[in-house]
Amino acid sequence: MAATMVLNLSMVVYHRVMSGNLGQGYAQLAAVIGVINLVGVVTNGLGTYLAKVYARDMALAGPGCVRARFISHLPLLGVIILAVGTLMAVAQRPVVEYLKLDTAGIYWLALALVVGSLVLAVVRAALQGLHRFGVLGSSFIAEGVGRVVFAAAMVFQGQEVAGALRGSFYGALVGLGVAGCGMLGLGPALRLDKAPAEKGWLHRLAELSTDTVALGLFSLLCFLDLFEAKHYWPEAMAADYSRMALVAKAFLYAGSALVLVMLPVVSAARAKGQDTRPLLLKFLAAHTALLLAGLAAVWVMTPWIIHLLCGPQESFTALAPMVRWFCLAVVPLALAQLVLLYHLALGRRLPVLLLALVTAGYYGLLERFHARPGQLVASLGLASTLALLSGLALALGPWGGKASGGLDEDESLAVALQEHAD
Repeated sequence: MAATMVLNLSMVVYHRVMSGNLGQGYAQLAAVIGVINLVGVVTNGLGTYLAKVYARDMALAGPGCVRARFISHLPLLGVIILAVGTLMAVAQRPVVEYLKLDTAGIYWLALALVVGSLVLAVVRAALQGLHRFGVLGSSFIAEGVGRVVFAAAMVFQGQEVAGALRGSFYGALVGLGVAGCGMLGLGPALRLDKAPAEKGWLHRLAELSTDTVALGLFSLLCFLDLFEAKHYWPEAMAADYSRMALVAKAFLYAGSALVLVMLPVVSAARAKGQDTRPLLLKFLAAHTALLLAGLAAVWVMTPWIIHLLCGPQESFTALAPMVRWFCLAVVPLALAQLVLLYHLALGRRLPVLLLALVTAGYYGLLERFHARPGQLVASLGLASTLALLSGLALALGPWGGKASGGLDEDESLAVALQEHAD
C-alpha cells in the first residue's frame, strides 16, 4: 500500500514538473502517455494472468517451479515484444499525424517505454507469485523516484518532451533492476514435467483476452478525450485541457489501494461459493466516501490544487470553474473501474460487451461534439455514468453474486493457502 502511494505521489510530482516547464508541449506529453497507457493494456493483461500462474506454482510446488516457469515464458515474452513493436511501428505515421507530434522520435521513445513495461510486468508478476512484496514495493518506489529525478534533470537541460519520456524510461530501468534482484536465490529450477500443468491454450487465451479487452476499453474511456483534444484543437487549447485532465483524472488513482484489496477478497469469496455482492457494496461505499471527500476538497480549494499540480501561472487558475465539473465527471468513471474489476474477478464477459457499447457511443459523441472543453467533459460524464450503471445492474441483479464459472481445484487450493498465509 505504501509503495503504491509513493508511486502515485511520484506521478503527481512528475506531471507537476512537466506541466510547469513544458508549456504547450505538455499536450504532446499527455497524448503520448495516453498512447502508452492504451497499448499498456497488453502489459496489464499479461501481468494479471502470469501473476495467477506464478502464485499457483508457488503454492503447489515452491520457488523452483516459479523459476522454471519464468524461464519457460521468456521466449513467449520475446514474441509478444516483437508483435507489439511491429504493430506500433506500422502505426507510427498515422499516430504521429493524428496527434500532431513534433517529431517521430517522441513516438519511438513511447515504443521503448512499452517494451520496457512488458519486461517489467513479467518480472513483477513473478514477484507477486513468490509473495516477495517487499522487493515488489521497492521496485515501484525506485521506478517512481527514478522517473522524477531523470525526467526533471533532462527537461531542465532543455530536452523538453523527449527528455520527459527518456526520464520515464530510465526510471523503468531502475525499477527493473530492483525487481530483478528479487528473482535471485530461488534455488534450482524444477523440471516443468514435475510442475503443475498449465490450463489449456483455449482457456488461457480466453482469460487473457477478456482481461486485456476490458482494460483496453476502460483505457479508451479514460483517454479518448485527450486524443480528440490533441487532434482537433490548437496546441495551447489542448495543453490547457490536458492540465485540467491531470487534476480530474487523479481521482482514478484515489482508490487504487481499495482495488488491490478487493480483488483477492472477492476471489476468495468466489472460491467458497459465497454471495459477493455485500463485498462489492462495502468497497463501493468506501470508495464513494473517498471520492466525495476529494471532490469536496477540489470544489473548495480549486485554485490551490491547480497551483499544486499544474504550476503557478495565472492562466492555469482561470481553468478552475471547468476543473470542478471535470472532476465530477470522473467520479462515476472511478467507481465504474471498481465495478469492472469486480466482474473480472468473477470471470464474467457480458460486462465487457456492455463496456464496448458504451465506449463506441462515447467515441461517437466526441466526434460529434468537440468544439469546446465543456462538450468533452459532458460526454465523458455521460459515458462514465452509463458504464457505472450498466456494471451495477449486472452486479446487483439476482445473478450478480455468482461467477460465470467456479475455480478449478488448483486455484481453490492456492486461494486457501494464501488465506492461511495472511
